[in-house]
Amino acid sequence: GGSPMTHYPVESTELMPEDFYERVFTHGYETHFQHPKPEGLDQSFIWQMKDGERLVAAMNGKIRHQAMKIENLAIDPGYQGQRLGSQFIDYAKDYARQVGVTSILLTTRTYQAKDFYLKHGFEVYGFLEDVPMPGVGVYYMIYRLK
Repeated sequence: GGSPMTHYPVESTELMPEDFYERVFTHGYETHFQHPKPEGLDQSFIWQMKDGERLVAAMNGKIRHQAMKIENLAIDPGYQGQRLGSQFIDYAKDYARQVGVTSILLTTRTYQAKDFYLKHGFEVYGFLEDVPMPGVGVYYMIYRLK
């Protein structure tokens, strides 16, 4: 058989090894497509809304190639129902079009905002029951930019 398995200890770290991921994933891309990975495909975004000094809404995510992933969207409970979430979604769609994104992806739990996203043109492409815990499910949603 093969060589004996080498064991390296697993350790916790505070610092995300962005450069390491980039190097390994770029190698995978270039091996698969047989050409250099184009620049400027990956970016992160963090957007917020403030009422004076008070943070009232925030949204963050990543863009990879032509897909935007919304990771978090939250509105302060005292400011819900004022269309701040809708403003964020409209902003995200406009931004996505400007940078050449063709789809916006997100997940939302059964007790969260599925109907809100459906109203904004997202569709459910997947659902997992009892994830991330029993009695809760998660919807996988996509918006395709025209």
